[in-house]
Amino acid sequence: MAKNDNLHKAKDAKNDEFYTRIEDVAEELRHYKKHFAGKVVFCNCDDPTWSAFWRYFHLNFAELGLKKLISTHYDRTEPTYKMEYEGGDDNNVEVGVKTPLEGSGDFRNAECIKLLDECDIVVTNPPWSMFREYVSLLVEHKKQFVIIGNKNSITYKEFFPLLKDNHVWIGYMSPSEFDTPSGMTKKVAGLGRWFTNLDIQKRHEKLILWQRYYDDDGNPLPDVEERYPHYFNYDGINVDKVADIPTDYQGIIGVPITFLDKYNPEQFEIIGLGIANLGLSCGVKPYNKAHKTYVVRKMLKDRGLIINFSERQLLKVWKERKKQDTNTVENTRYETLASTLESLVKAGVDVQLEMPEEEKVAKPEPDPEEEKPQFDKRIPYTVIRSSRLSKPNDVRYIVVNLNDKDQVLDDASGYGYKSISAAQKGYGYKCRNLAKYGETKHSSKPKTNIPVSQSRQLSFGDF
Repeated sequence: MAKNDNLHKAKDAKNDEFYTRIEDVAEELRHYKKHFAGKVVFCNCDDPTWSAFWRYFHLNFAELGLKKLISTHYDRTEPTYKMEYEGGDDNNVEVGVKTPLEGSGDFRNAECIKLLDECDIVVTNPPWSMFREYVSLLVEHKKQFVIIGNKNSITYKEFFPLLKDNHVWIGYMSPSEFDTPSGMTKKVAGLGRWFTNLDIQKRHEKLILWQRYYDDDGNPLPDVEERYPHYFNYDGINVDKVADIPTDYQGIIGVPITFLDKYNPEQFEIIGLGIANLGLSCGVKPYNKAHKTYVVRKMLKDRGLIINFSERQLLKVWKERKKQDTNTVENTRYETLASTLESLVKAGVDVQLEMPEEEKVAKPEPDPEEEKPQFDKRIPYTVIRSSRLSKPNDVRYIVVNLNDKDQVLDDASGYGYKSISAAQKGYGYKCRNLAKYGETKHSSKPKTNIPVSQSRQLSFGDF
């Protein structure tokens, strides 16, 4: 009874009533055409009067070569029914044999389960709040299916093993809009996913990779620790984007959950899910006391695995500690940072306590005779990345003449800007007053117009 109450509450609150649009049904199911010939299709969460699934299969009954189409209607307050269609008048979606049901049409009722045993393939959009139970029922009865679910269901402990063991995989499209009982459109921001256990071409398409981990001699490239940091608590490397997976690395790789959209079991093997208890089951070590501090947690990845701190982050902690040592005023934040650093050392984390040598080198004093840069917004400019000022994990940008990129217009006093937008804003601010160029800020003389394509053009080359 408790299970039924959950379904009733979801129905009453309209939380689970997302009606799939027929264009989304047609776009996805066109990839499964070969699977439907001679099969009985069951839509067990669909009222034929409004269901896009019923409409699609009814209109294409002969085209798909179906044997039979069945749909059941759910309602706990009004009489419910099933609709069956075996061909003859495909264009009239109201044609079919309508038979009353004794129960509410709940997919778990005995009469609905009897229909489930009769069918070959289940195609529907089940209640997302009951996705675990719904999939378990299909698996228990060994049914083939094409269903819609929430993308987050991938992480369910009951569902992820099915993906891992290649019993279920992700379909083609990602429905982002659904109709509601009120007639409005509900946007779900790409949360919708098709799931199936029917063999489709997509799962055999090899993912094309181009990033490298090793050089031609088999040695790791100089920047691999920056691009692919190792986890503290797992023997593997982290990859933030699927496109960045190295083509020549044969070890364990931590990838974002979006990888499953492109997963080919012939190319990759899924080891496990690195979060919560599923992470522990595949060998991920739990957090220790040092890892749970606020400062450290801010530096962790969302997947539940702890990754290496970048040199820049460690340096920041070190600098804050130095401030504490020289500042006589008590500062709780500095104390926390110092304590965190010490905890990391005790936990076995390789922390660099000394300032890097390049940071110790004092910057040369500016030459007083050196001509100061002229900030003139009448000069067309562009923003580029400076290889001279940039360091690992610290990219710097400068402003140069668009027509002569050897001419530096603004390098932020030798430090460079941290972002392209900062460079644009900084240079624009310095160009705000043209008095020293013979034109004041409030001059009545018309200003020289620079085409937008020139004044705002961005270039990402090195300087």
